[in-house]
Amino acid sequence: TSFTDANVGKILGAVDDAGLRPTTVVALLGDHGWQLGEHGEWCKRTNFELGVRIPLIIRSPAHPASAGRRTDALVEALDLYRTLSALSFGDAAPPIEAGVEGADLSGLFASANAAPPHTHVFSQMARCPAAGTLGPESPCNSVPLVEIPYMGYSVRDDRWRYTVWLKFNGTKNRADWTAAPLGVELYDHDGDDGTDADA
Repeated sequence: TSFTDANVGKILGAVDDAGLRPTTVVALLGDHGWQLGEHGEWCKRTNFELGVRIPLIIRSPAHPASAGRRTDALVEALDLYRTLSALSFGDAAPPIEAGVEGADLSGLFASANAAPPHTHVFSQMARCPAAGTLGPESPCNSVPLVEIPYMGYSVRDDRWRYTVWLKFNGTKNRADWTAAPLGVELYDHDGDDGTDADA
């Protein structure tokens, strides 16, 4: 963490040294989350709240009042393309091709009371075979796509997280949505301030 922090400082220092701060949008995001024993899990390959949340920090020089402001709005990494385009070019932004997913989050910079861009967001994570079995889990980065037996798909709104586990066909890179789910999970995050990840 200290190494990453130091390197972010070097990059931002170079932006300042080049005199680009007034015209440069900066976005900092990280990989998906990490469990340190919460829910009996280690690492980051789950569909739990901790497993899919990422750090996302964006600075827009055109919106100085937004500096340091946080939002509880639901956002996705998919939103970066549209957001960076809008923040970088404003009304002169080039048209975005049909089929490009994500929402433009620039309204959140213009007003703290802006309507949230999403009512719900999505994530997915595979459940991978362990040591050549179809056991609980092993790192998916060492498993060929065709060997992934199950995929978990989650939808999250401002209170609930619902996850459904389906058989996965890695050859076609899709789940079987016509078959009965292998399992479902529903979590109520009302009042969850993130301090008790096992609650």
